[in-house]
Amino acid sequence: MKLKKKNNNLLTILGLSLLFFIFLSTQTEIFSVSVGGPYEPGDTARGDLWGSINVVDSGEEYGYPICDGDSVWVCAEVRDPNGKLIDADCVGSTECYTAYLLDWSVRIPDNAVEGTYQVKAYYYALGVYYNPTKYNFGSASFKVRTLPSCDVGSQCDKKYIEKICKNGDVYKKYGIYKYDSNCDCYFDRYSTEFYKNCDYECSNGVCLDGPSCDVGSECKREDNGLICRDGNVYQQYKIYNYNSNCDCIFNNFETSLVESCSIGCDNGQCIAEICQEGQSECLDNKEYKVCENNAWMNYGLVIDKCGVECVTDNDCNTNFTCQDSICVEGDIPPEPEPQQEIPLLYILLGIVVIAFVGVLYWAFKK
Repeated sequence: MKLKKKNNNLLTILGLSLLFFIFLSTQTEIFSVSVGGPYEPGDTARGDLWGSINVVDSGEEYGYPICDGDSVWVCAEVRDPNGKLIDADCVGSTECYTAYLLDWSVRIPDNAVEGTYQVKAYYYALGVYYNPTKYNFGSASFKVRTLPSCDVGSQCDKKYIEKICKNGDVYKKYGIYKYDSNCDCYFDRYSTEFYKNCDYECSNGVCLDGPSCDVGSECKREDNGLICRDGNVYQQYKIYNYNSNCDCIFNNFETSLVESCSIGCDNGQCIAEICQEGQSECLDNKEYKVCENNAWMNYGLVIDKCGVECVTDNDCNTNFTCQDSICVEGDIPPEPEPQQEIPLLYILLGIVVIAFVGVLYWAFKK
């Protein structure tokens, strides 16, 4: 009994192992497909793939898949965005094999189109010559970018935008585009081209049938500053009027009185009045000033007094003399020395002496 039970356990283990082996042999393959990029026409696309190859059917064992070392082809093919086959790269291997399989490379044609290219990897039995079954081995993709040859900085496009007014006429406005270093067409600037001459005016890109202004009317007034006119201050304006083409052009000057000047005007300003006629002032030093003809005239003062008439020069301050009862600035003339008076007694005595001498003269003569 024990031996029988032991044999049953062994059979069970062997059966489970066989089922597990069959299970593993029928599982979806493990794969990896790598690819570089992006590429340009004329480049060589490169990559690698590896994976696990399952059992394949050769001609004599069709329907009875077993791992007996049948030969297989492992391939990587490249198709363009339209599904067209570009090229394929293949290598031989065997079934039930897991290893690095293919370092593939495919040249991209010079006339390749731009877009996403698909890399499809598969394997099939080498011994089957008619319609062999292809087993998917993985896929990947890469991009191909085409760059048109161009003259960098040259114009690549010109787009009409609208009609506009310029210099009174109609012009067409365009957007100008140029090639950059990648040959991409980018906006550079706006440009205008003459389209139509307008007899009168242009508005919103359309010629008007007649002038849109009141010809001869004032269109602008500019402040031209203050000026002197007739001894007074005036504000001057530059007046502009519309001509027949509705151009705003200079016509003439206009003035308006700003200030009347009592003395006169100079450089757009009234001349400042120094003093009023007849006005008088006494300064701190007692100097006397009188306004005559809009100007101050200096007069000396009676000592320590203001506006008092003088009698003699002694009434005036230093360096002033009294003239017509007014102290006038100037040097005081020196006073004459006083004459000494001869006493009368001395005169009589002289007469007596002269008479006595005369008498003596006549007496001795006789």
